[in-house]
Amino acid sequence: AAPNRPSPFGHLSARPAAMLSLLLPAVASTNVSLAILIRHSDARSASYETCAGEWINGACWMTDTMQTVVAASLTAVTDFNARNASALPAFGTLAGCDKQLRFRLLDSGGTVAKSVRALGDLTSGTDVVIGPGRSSVSTTTAAITGALDIPQISYWSTSTDLDDIALYPRFMRTIPTDQAAASSVCSFWKRQLGLSTVAVLYVQDPFGRAYEEATKVACLALGLTFASEGFSEDESLREKSIRDAVESLSDSGAKALLVLGFPSSLGLIVDSALATGLLTAGTSWVFADSVVSVDFDELSEAAQDALHGSLQIKAVGATDGDPQWTRFASERWAALQPGDFNPHLPADWQIRDDFFTAVDPHTSAILREPGAFAYDAVVTAGLLSCQVAPAGPLPDSFGTQFWNSKRSLSFDGLSGRVEFDEKGDRSSANVQLFNLLGQGATAFSAQLVAQFTEDEWVWKGGSREHSGVIYNFGELEPPVEALPPTQDEVPPYLIGIVCALAGCVALMLCLRCQSVGWLVPPLSRIAASHGTSPWTLLRRRIARSAPVRACADRARAVRRACSRARTTPFLRPIATPQAVWERLCRRANKEPTEGPPDVERRPFVEQRLWASVLEQKL
Repeated sequence: AAPNRPSPFGHLSARPAAMLSLLLPAVASTNVSLAILIRHSDARSASYETCAGEWINGACWMTDTMQTVVAASLTAVTDFNARNASALPAFGTLAGCDKQLRFRLLDSGGTVAKSVRALGDLTSGTDVVIGPGRSSVSTTTAAITGALDIPQISYWSTSTDLDDIALYPRFMRTIPTDQAAASSVCSFWKRQLGLSTVAVLYVQDPFGRAYEEATKVACLALGLTFASEGFSEDESLREKSIRDAVESLSDSGAKALLVLGFPSSLGLIVDSALATGLLTAGTSWVFADSVVSVDFDELSEAAQDALHGSLQIKAVGATDGDPQWTRFASERWAALQPGDFNPHLPADWQIRDDFFTAVDPHTSAILREPGAFAYDAVVTAGLLSCQVAPAGPLPDSFGTQFWNSKRSLSFDGLSGRVEFDEKGDRSSANVQLFNLLGQGATAFSAQLVAQFTEDEWVWKGGSREHSGVIYNFGELEPPVEALPPTQDEVPPYLIGIVCALAGCVALMLCLRCQSVGWLVPPLSRIAASHGTSPWTLLRRRIARSAPVRACADRARAVRRACSRARTTPFLRPIATPQAVWERLCRRANKEPTEGPPDVERRPFVEQRLWASVLEQKL
């Protein structure tokens, strides 16, 4: 069944009065209209078999963890409209602002098509767009909003592709870009684990490609050897492309791998890696923020055992100890009521009655990150609207003035200090490293082990060794690469080469000693008659031995092949027959009175010289 999306102004009698009045704009106010894109369903899944959430009435609905983002976003609308300074101190500075937020809550579906259809005609009353989550969707919606001079603020799109102001002139985000996490993971591999070869497996979309490129630049700058392979998210290509990418990376020799993918591909990635040896004891896998620990609970037992001890690096939103987040998580979350939000949600995706008591805000990764970032995105829209037009209607150039005012905004939100740079990116990032742990029947959890601060890793317990971090398969020791040979250690291949050369020298000495005993007197006489050295004739005798001739024949074959490849790059120019003939004559102390012979055959001079030796009946 198609989702029921009630109007923000409909079904008034069904809503509790406590929060309802705050969701609706005041009568004597100027409204700022928000279009809030949050993923309710997975529009890419067309059947029960491919649905990673709940298949209801012909649609694949997301798990209830995404409902925390809905709750956080609409709570931000409530707090702004009520000027609730106890929620955020910034609301206490808006006494002279008459702006109130109205909204449309829309299902992005995780796809471009679903998001564009949900937005509809943006020219008819939409002032600011909040969301969507995926970078691959934002690259399209941000191009549309930019062309219409409508600000767009994303809470979960991290691709650096969106930094292009020419393509996305009104795009902003409250979540940091992938650049911060990319440089942090390279520093972790190089300075904490001491590795030299690393790899990245990435989904081929704007998120994956931009993250991979940022990681590549950061790792190469640190002198790391870098390998990467991409795979497709298209259902018809996904399985083969993942297997091919994993197999290719298994030959790279990398002990550390960064996985940039989504939950729908996680199981196939791990199974393929176990089969090819890319994931074994003694390796370390790192995941980006595109997956969360609860996604591992759906994997096979073998996959869970392998991922126990893997790592996750991400720019986090809410942090323990932050006063705004502490107040929200400890005091306000449990007091929220499903009835305040369900009228805005589809009938097949309603918030259950015990949701706000069952979900622990202190451990919910979705609420602490996209939820906190979404809250701050809504607050940003309200605060900048008050800066642009504190009183009265919004100006015709509202979008341009909104964009130009972004750098003057600074407030403490649920995700910490919120400030923007000239590109609309968040100007600071709080990058943390988590250990993903799953023990038996216990669900996977994320345990904080380190934080990246001022280009340095700060570990819990004071050091990596005392932080309690473990690695894949529950290994206590970090991955170790095979050490290169030291100066005192000779590689096996070099020993083989030396032995082969020694054998050749011994063979030539034996041949020389065998020849000298009966050849020296005659050779001296023949050499004197031909005006050459006896050692020259001895060298020719050795050259006619079977082993040497076999090697020489192969060398001539290579030379002939090269001589025919006249257009092959980097080859030396081919000598003319006359030049070859003159060189041969000089070597034999003869004048080049005759024309040059066929250079493809045995040199003419050598034939004549050896024939003369044989005539002496040695």
